[in-house]
Amino acid sequence: MSTSSWTDKVFRLRRLPDHISSLEEAARLLEQTLGLQPNDVTVYSLAKTSNPWQPMYKEATVQFKSIPVIIGHSEVSRTEWEVHFPASLPGETMILDTHFRGMTVLNDVETGNHGAEYVALHYL
Repeated sequence: MSTSSWTDKVFRLRRLPDHISSLEEAARLLEQTLGLQPNDVTVYSLAKTSNPWQPMYKEATVQFKSIPVIIGHSEVSRTEWEVHFPASLPGETMILDTHFRGMTVLNDVETGNHGAEYVALHYL
């Protein structure tokens, strides 16, 4: 896939640490982890995961201005990559994908402000 095709693509980043509290903080962590330059990652959404049976993580939607090595050296058909945290967070792995399978939470809403839900089902 050409570089421009990858930079046009939106990715989902799963299993971000729960302590990440801003779009900028999520972008910095991903840039540091993937060895990218500052401002190479744009984070569009950040939210807690919706699965109550798994540890609390956050997930984000992101886009790259320059393509990370792990993606650039991948097969064209690949849609998911494991991103290993830096040594400061040993043993943790984030998941980067383009398939968006399952539920993707786009933002957190306080219970008192939650008025409606919208679920988009693709391929129906």
